[in-house]
Amino acid sequence: RHAFSFSGTAGSADTFSDEIVYGHYSGQRSFQLGQYHHETDGLRVNADLREDLYRAFYQEDLGTGSSVQAELSYGETRAGDTRLQFEPGSFSPLQRGRHEVTTVRLGARHAWDPSSLLLVSLISQRRETHFFDAVVSPFFRIDFDIASKVDTYSGELQYQKRGSLGDLIVGGGLFGRNDEGVQINTVDLFGPPLMVTTTPIDTTLNSANVYAYGHLGQPSRARLVLGLSVDYLESRDATASPEDTEINPKLGAVLPVGPGTTLRFAAFRGMKRLPSVNASVEPTSVAGFNQVFDDLSRTVYWRYGAAVDQVWGKRHFAGLEATRRNLRIPDAIVAGIDEDRIEWLHRAYWSWLVTPRLAAGAELRAEKLERKNLPPSGPVLVPVEIDTKALPLTLTYHAPSGLFARARASFVNQEVFLRDGLGGEARQRDRFSVVDLSIGMRLPGRRGLVSLEINNLFDESFVYRDTAFEGEPRVPLYVPEQTVFVRLQLSL
Repeated sequence: RHAFSFSGTAGSADTFSDEIVYGHYSGQRSFQLGQYHHETDGLRVNADLREDLYRAFYQEDLGTGSSVQAELSYGETRAGDTRLQFEPGSFSPLQRGRHEVTTVRLGARHAWDPSSLLLVSLISQRRETHFFDAVVSPFFRIDFDIASKVDTYSGELQYQKRGSLGDLIVGGGLFGRNDEGVQINTVDLFGPPLMVTTTPIDTTLNSANVYAYGHLGQPSRARLVLGLSVDYLESRDATASPEDTEINPKLGAVLPVGPGTTLRFAAFRGMKRLPSVNASVEPTSVAGFNQVFDDLSRTVYWRYGAAVDQVWGKRHFAGLEATRRNLRIPDAIVAGIDEDRIEWLHRAYWSWLVTPRLAAGAELRAEKLERKNLPPSGPVLVPVEIDTKALPLTLTYHAPSGLFARARASFVNQEVFLRDGLGGEARQRDRFSVVDLSIGMRLPGRRGLVSLEINNLFDESFVYRDTAFEGEPRVPLYVPEQTVFVRLQLSL
């Protein structure tokens, strides 16, 4: 059997994206080829983003409960300064970044019986990065030019066992990373370079980890989650300790307490490992609370969470969730300086199936971020506290003919407190509302869909600070001008 799918988007800010996937499925074998492309000029100068990804995947069922798979992918990202700051002019007009990532992944699975499973994962990755930025003043200019090549590998083994008392997951892995490159800083007075410093990059980081998760109880009854992971790191890096051992306990509970009512609690510690370990087979959540984040490598955190989920019949779903995360983030340049950060995320949600065709939803989100022990910033104001509250209200409609529509109104209130290294302080705040609208039609025979999406329907102008300080370049959550997109999806 052959399968082909295509999806494409075109719209404002010269935005265009497409994804093409071809698959061949024959008995115990399957093969896929995929391509993804996205580009946009962004909503201001130097906010452009271009992404390309190519992927090949093969899987074969060997019989008797065994299967193997292999994947090869290559991705490239080119971007300017895509971060959305509170002040519209707070961006770098000269910042440029390019990332190329090549990944090879091998996997195997063997089940002795329905209650016993073994997983094997091997990953090798090369990441080549070139980053440039500059600080310009009326009197001088400082250029930062970094070129690096990072090779990482990981090998993991995991065993799963299901029993009458619950489930057990145990595993471990070996990980390695080698960085090579150079950083060149140039200072000039708008003439010949006054000073040029060249700093080589040559670091090696090896680590190993073991973990065990026990889920005591059956899914329909009270379940207790007990887990522990241990990470050992060995580093040849001036900004990190030569050796470090992190012990990360995991505790969670899922408690059905009445008809349709479930309580969830969790407290666990975690550490962000190397980039190639983003595809780890270790469990990604504890009692429904996520433990995988786009942090800097070697970031250590504690996360605490409590939630109640409620279901009334088949039409009403609601819940409350409160979480806090305490982070220790290593500085990438200065040894011994770790940023302390606290992140709160509280949410209340409600979903109502009004009729088989009409659904309504609401979610109140309160997010707060505090940063302490930051490296010296000189006269530059940096955010040290961000308090964001958002209330999106959503109404969706689906007709048997294939017609569908969605309207969403988001009410946002944000306050940002900034401080510089010389004692200066500033506060910024804004309150705004954004309406998004989409309408479309599903094609007969589940062959795809076509839709029109209008974000920020009334072209509201506002200021908003993205809370993502680390991670890959991304499109902001709220955009301060109207954008229009046409989407097409086809499946053959």
